[in-house]
Amino acid sequence: MNRLLQTLAFAAAKHRKQRRKDAEASPYIRINHAFQAHRSAGLRRLKMIWVTDAKALPDYRLWVRFSDNTEGEIDLKEFIASDTRPIVAAIRDQTAFSAIHVEMDTVVWANGFDLAPEFLYARAKARAAA
Repeated sequence: MNRLLQTLAFAAAKHRKQRRKDAEASPYIRINHAFQAHRSAGLRRLKMIWVTDAKALPDYRLWVRFSDNTEGEIDLKEFIASDTRPIVAAIRDQTAFSAIHVEMDTVVWANGFDLAPEFLYARAKARAAA
């Protein structure tokens, strides 16, 4: 099992910068979703983190619960405003932003845009620590 996780982590790292062949050349994010690296007692181990529940909140915020029962609010206002990709621009409308669901392991908007769970997890942890 450990070898399988190492292989998947290697593949995720190698494909991190690959792009889709769509008009926006959007990145392949899903291959990296499930893995978050942790250091414990000097040993590197992999921990799978995924989104189990999410709700859209006003002002471009999300409430998200993760597989380790961590939960919290994530402020995406600056991210949504500054990202120039058309798929992100389409969710600048508050109604479009609110049209989310959890699919597979992360939050997905109605237009197909998603964010990696580890990105959301880091944002939730940073906000909780602030």
